[in-house]
Amino acid sequence: MFKNFEHCSVPSKECLAEANQKIAHSTPYTLPWFNLKLLQIESLISIKEFTAAEKAIAAIKIENTPPLFSSYLTIYKAKVLIVSERRSQALKLIEEAKLNLIEINNSFYAPLRSIRIANLLLDLKRYDESLSILLSLERRFKNSKDDHFKLELYGNLGHLYRQTGDHQQSLAAYLSALPYAKALRHNQQIMVIYGHIGHAYIYLDNPQNAELMFKKALDYANLDGHNISVTTSRLHLANFYFNQKNKQKTKKVMSLINPSYLNDYQVNTWDQLTTYISEK
Repeated sequence: MFKNFEHCSVPSKECLAEANQKIAHSTPYTLPWFNLKLLQIESLISIKEFTAAEKAIAAIKIENTPPLFSSYLTIYKAKVLIVSERRSQALKLIEEAKLNLIEINNSFYAPLRSIRIANLLLDLKRYDESLSILLSLERRFKNSKDDHFKLELYGNLGHLYRQTGDHQQSLAAYLSALPYAKALRHNQQIMVIYGHIGHAYIYLDNPQNAELMFKKALDYANLDGHNISVTTSRLHLANFYFNQKNKQKTKKVMSLINPSYLNDYQVNTWDQLTTYISEK
C-alpha cells in the first residue's frame, strides 16, 4: 500500500501530509483514491488522531467500495470504537472484517494481511490462533528484508505475549521490533516501541530500565514533533513516577502536558494524576 509514496514507508504524520495533498487531486472512488484514503485513515489512527479518523471514515460511502478497501475500513472503524470504549460494537465489526480478509487472503495471499488477521484474532481474544499465524510468519519469512513487515510481526507478537501475561517474551518481541522501527527512521513508531518496552519492564519489576525507556520514548516523540505523541509520552512518564510514589517528578512532568491534546481514553489517568499532585 505504501510503495508509491515519496516520504513515508509506514503510516505517519508524513504519510498523512502526502496523502492529504494527493487526495485533493484524485478522483473519488477510483483505485488511487482508495489507496490514498486507506493511508490517510491509517496514519490518523497511527498518530492517535481518532476524532479525525472517525470523521474521515464516516464520510465514505462504504457500499461504493471494493471488498479489500471495505474490509480495512471496517477494521479502522472498529479500532476507533475500541478507543472510545464502544467495544461490543467493535468486536462485531472485527469478526466481520476477519472473515472477509481470510477469504481475500485465500485468493491473493499477502504476509502483512496475515498479520492483520492475527491482530484481529488478538482483539477477539483468540490467542492461540493469533500466535499460530504470527509464529508461522516468523518461520516462513525469517530472511525477509522488509522492515515494515518485521516491525508489524514483532510488534504484534509483543502485544500478544503481553495480553497473555508472558512479559519476558513480550519484552523480547518488542526489543526485536525496535531495530526495524529505527531502520525505517520512523520516530513515532520508535516512540511507541520504547513505550511498550517500558511497560514490559514495569511488569518485570525493573523500574530503572522502565524509566529509561519512557525517557527514550519522550525523546523520540519530541523528534517526531506531533503534539499528541509528545503528550502521550509525557503522560506515560508522569504515570510511571506516580506509580513510583514520586510526587515531585510527577508534578514536574505534568506541568509540561497540555490537556487539550489528550485523547478520551487518557482523561481518567490525567484526572488521577491531577488529583495526586494537588494533594497536600
